[in-house]
Amino acid sequence: MKRLINIFLLAPVAFSIGFTLPGHSGNRTQDSNGILLVYAGNISSMQIGIHVEIDSSTGVRYEVAFENGSNVMSHTTLFYKFSDPTESVIYNYLTHKSKVIHCCGPAGTGQSVKAVGTAVIDSFPCTHLQSINYGESGGADYWVSTKVPGYSTLVNVLKGISPGMEQMFIEGNIFQWGGLVKMTERSKNGMVAEIKIVEANSTMSFPANDFEVPSY
Repeated sequence: MKRLINIFLLAPVAFSIGFTLPGHSGNRTQDSNGILLVYAGNISSMQIGIHVEIDSSTGVRYEVAFENGSNVMSHTTLFYKFSDPTESVIYNYLTHKSKVIHCCGPAGTGQSVKAVGTAVIDSFPCTHLQSINYGESGGADYWVSTKVPGYSTLVNVLKGISPGMEQMFIEGNIFQWGGLVKMTERSKNGMVAEIKIVEANSTMSFPANDFEVPSY
């Protein structure tokens, strides 16, 4: 479960269902080829919100928040620009501090997964993947689909970023089967975390400052 939390904390604009978190402008228009992916879910008593913006000419904004009721427990954003492919910045909206990460080593192989079936989730025809080590020690299930809007652009973006950086976004090799629709992870102590796509749009245009680290 710690691995799952780390993935979320490394993540672009974050939402829980029904509200916009402080720190994000929320400005967006539908007239271009930018990709917006929004996920929501929960881990134990906390809500999870994830908001990803991808501009194929600029970079990636990956924002994640954890809430417990009305309390924001964590709210971070990862900024990655294609103009500086070996660097990313994580900004914490609660402390207003940023951390620069210089990347990377060799590209990883990603989570070891296998296809175990198919399913239709919210009209997306999905391949069901499961971690190879799934069992008493816990494990992860992924439902992915090539029908997720912007999937082909997303794959090209991941191919073009610095080697190894794709591991910062999600376990790398699941994307050969499709874009993420749903993920569930179970820890060895029985804790369950789940996220599910709630919005996907591949015709977005984002303000340039969405990809700039806040200065306050």
